[in-house]
Order: sequence, then C-alpha cells, then structure tokens
Amino acid sequence: MRARNILDPSFEARLTPALLPYAFLFLVAATGLAGLAVIVGAFTLAWWLGLIALAAVPVAVAGIVAVIRIFCELVLALALMSDDTKAMAAGLSRVESTVDGVASDMPRLGFLRLTPGSRRPTA
Repeated sequence: MRARNILDPSFEARLTPALLPYAFLFLVAATGLAGLAVIVGAFTLAWWLGLIALAAVPVAVAGIVAVIRIFCELVLALALMSDDTKAMAAGLSRVESTVDGVASDMPRLGFLRLTPGSRRPTA
C-alpha cells in the first residue's frame, strides 16, 4: 500500500481490505480506553459506583468489540463481493457449454410439443 493510493481519485486500488485491520485495532483500543476511563470516573465519584462499573463495563466493552468485529467483517465482505462476482461470472461460460451439451444429448419429448390442431389445456 502506497500513500498516493489513499489520495487516488480513480479508486483503482482497493484499500479497504488493507486498511480495515488497522481501523479495527484503532476502534478496539479506543473502546478499551473509553471503558477504562468510565471505570476510573466511576471510582472517583463513589467507591460503590466504581465497583458496579468494574463489573459492568468489561461486559459492555466486550459486546461493543463484538459489534465492531461484525461490522468490519460485513464491510470486508462487501469490499470483496465484486471480486467474487467476477469469478462466478467467469465460471458461467463453462456452465453454459455444459448445459448446452446435455440439452443436445437429451431426446426430444414429442408428447410435450403442441401440434398445429391441438388446443392448449385450460386451468
């Protein structure tokens, strides 16, 4: 990853997969520091409030980190979806030739074909 890729207005280089781990680590560190600040602030107000914060804040921080992780994985999946779609589209030509080959080898089912004088069944 080069610094000029960040400012590239054509968006040719994909930076999301490269920058997402750093953004995740930054958000996790910020969440941990915020949780620590809440615990220290609660202890400065009252000792019993600090004890409650000491029990509740780590659980809340763990939940927030889990939500951040899920969000980052969704962003990464969306960023890589274009590449996966291109790979699937490349494989469709092989599937098309296979289906055409199977269809040409199958015998015609004459009883399903309508003759000129026959009527279509009504429902």
